[in-house]
Amino acid sequence: MEPGAGVRGAGPGHRAPHQLPRRLRQRAPTAGLLAEHAGRSSERVGADLDRPTVLDAPAAVEYGLVDHVVPSRRDAVG
Repeated sequence: MEPGAGVRGAGPGHRAPHQLPRRLRQRAPTAGLLAEHAGRSSERVGADLDRPTVLDAPAAVEYGLVDHVVPSRRDAVG
């Protein structure tokens, strides 16, 4: 049997047309919630969600997504 035999679909980046309306409906509340907690405008967060972005821990603190970063497990327990 060939690797991947029987696997169907257009790949991980593909979104089926029937999924788009649901994703668009979910986007506005998500942007509003992130904006509220990050202290940013919904428009800014919406624009930021349009771009694929990966934030490391310090950048997530700077953006307002997290309050602080625990540097090590020992610091979290102690």
